[in-house]
This record gives sequence, C-alpha cells and structure tokens, in this order.
Amino acid sequence: MVQLRTSSSEREGEDNGGAADTVVLEADLGMGEDKALRVEAPREQVFVYGHWMGKADLRYVLQEGVDEVSFEYVPALEGEKAEEGILPRASLVWVGEAEDRPRYFGQDTGVQLTAKMDSALWAFVREKQMDEKMFRALVK
Repeated sequence: MVQLRTSSSEREGEDNGGAADTVVLEADLGMGEDKALRVEAPREQVFVYGHWMGKADLRYVLQEGVDEVSFEYVPALEGEKAEEGILPRASLVWVGEAEDRPRYFGQDTGVQLTAKMDSALWAFVREKQMDEKMFRALVK
C-alpha cells in the first residue's frame, strides 16, 4: 500500500507548497495485518523505472492505494533511532520490476538505464495522463 504525505517538510518547519515529499509504504509480510511492515521514504529515495523523482511532487507520480512499488529496507541502518510514532526509513523505493531497480556501475554517479526501462517509463507517464514535456517539468 502506498500513502503520500507532506509531513517531513512540516516537521522541519519548511514550506514546500503542499507538495507530497514523503511516501509511506506498508508491506504484507504474511503474518497478519498487525505484523505489516510500515516504512517511509523521502522523495529523494524514489525512482520510476530508473528515473530519479527527488524533485517531483509525488502526488502526480504515485496514486495512493493504486500504484505498487518495491522497496529496500535495512533494519541495521536504523540503529537506535526507532521512536514511538516515527516510521523507519526505506533506503530505496522504485516503481517497476526487479530489473527496473536503479543500479550504479562502478563509480558512476548516474543510474544505468536500459531501453526497456525507458520505454516502461513513458508508458507509465502516458498512464498518468501526462505528456513528456509535463513529466520533465515535474521532475526538474
């Protein structure tokens, strides 16, 4: 399940114009509803078919309760930060299959994109009823 919120900017006292900058995810671990894993991720950790969404308003990219995403969560990275009411952080969130997970090769600072990822991105954008120009403006 995907939920969107603006709370990270509100917590820090910044005004982000109401843009959704945090995604909250709930994963069914097959152990009952009370055992679901809930994590959050800032938009800087979100990718759509290998393309970074770090500046995008996630309200235009993901639909709550509709879109499915994959994520990585490493409990060891959380240390002793777990406080009551604060969700652990996912280290990576992506839309797409396992092969669409963002990958960096060597010391490259850009995500390695494939033709399949690129065509899947534009199909996703059309599904969201956006054109290429609108999408590029959203993520820049």
